[in-house]
Amino acid sequence: MKGQVDEFALVLLAGLILIGVLAVVWTSQASSQLTVMPEAKKLTIARGSSFSFPIFLNGSAKNVTLRSYGEIANWISFDKQNFDVYNEEKVTVYVNVPITASYGTHWGDIYVETLGFQKKISLSVNVSTRTEEKTRSIDFGDFTVGYIVGEETIQERFNLKVEKGYFSEFSPSFAAVLSEEKLPMVVGGYIQIVVDQTNSLGNLIVEFNDNITFDKKVGVGEIIIPISKDLIKKSNSIVLKASSPGFVFWSSSLYTIASVKFVVEYNGTIFREFNFSLEDFEVKNLKEGKLSFFISKYDVGIPQKLGDLIIKINDEIIYQDIPPSYFVKKFEEDELKLKEGINTISFSTEKGVSYLLEDVTLALTQY
Repeated sequence: MKGQVDEFALVLLAGLILIGVLAVVWTSQASSQLTVMPEAKKLTIARGSSFSFPIFLNGSAKNVTLRSYGEIANWISFDKQNFDVYNEEKVTVYVNVPITASYGTHWGDIYVETLGFQKKISLSVNVSTRTEEKTRSIDFGDFTVGYIVGEETIQERFNLKVEKGYFSEFSPSFAAVLSEEKLPMVVGGYIQIVVDQTNSLGNLIVEFNDNITFDKKVGVGEIIIPISKDLIKKSNSIVLKASSPGFVFWSSSLYTIASVKFVVEYNGTIFREFNFSLEDFEVKNLKEGKLSFFISKYDVGIPQKLGDLIIKINDEIIYQDIPPSYFVKKFEEDELKLKEGINTISFSTEKGVSYLLEDVTLALTQY
């Protein structure tokens, strides 16, 4: 009986040892899946200045430790040095160059270590009289901003023939496209047609977005066809037709159109807002920002006048004035109120003013 117990104990002990070995192997295998970026970093920093950059760790590992080695080991610090990694972890590395550092290139290494895993990041720092600057440009494109009250001719055509017979038909059509940003400001519109000649055999028919908005026999002169707001879309189609000549089957209904135009009526405010993301090191190393754009023309609006353009970053006004046709303004780091993560820049105007901004760019320069 005792022999059986001893045998069982030995089997149990062997099983526990096997489990322990497998646990170590699994842990080592899991940690070996850790990836670290970047693998190397070259910096140019002025004496007495500092710089920061991110390290990204992907994978899964426990008790990860960061250590610095080499002649610049005491220049290097981290926002966290011992931690666990689940999927992804970001660590900010700070490099502080002492005022007494000699000019030239200095070397060091950062080691990322955990059980069964070690990764070296090579780091070189060129100590110079000034820190190397890098600029990141954030483009916002072209857009209209302002208060719009008035009309805009979206499409206009001249010298058209509209004809309908039993053996032939000619029905001209064309598209009228609105800008996406102005669409919410639309309150209505109209189609203006000037009839130059007609034989008055059939009706003149106007279709707007597949809806018959006019169907009457008319003579020479001007026709105004109201278009309701509900029918107007970003992309619109207009078709001119004539009805059949009735009993005069040997002839055709004919309208000669001197001009036709589609006009949209606006009333409202266009406010533009954009989000952009910044890393922690981009904010901390920021030297200055520069905002630039062209104002090629003043957009539609009645009355059109010069007025303030209002620009905000994170709800803080950074500019409020009448802008020049070529706008360039530099901002010091403390003027921009930027933060890590999502930042917001917005453009608006005072009432009665509308501007078309082109090639809007925010350039951020970092040490």
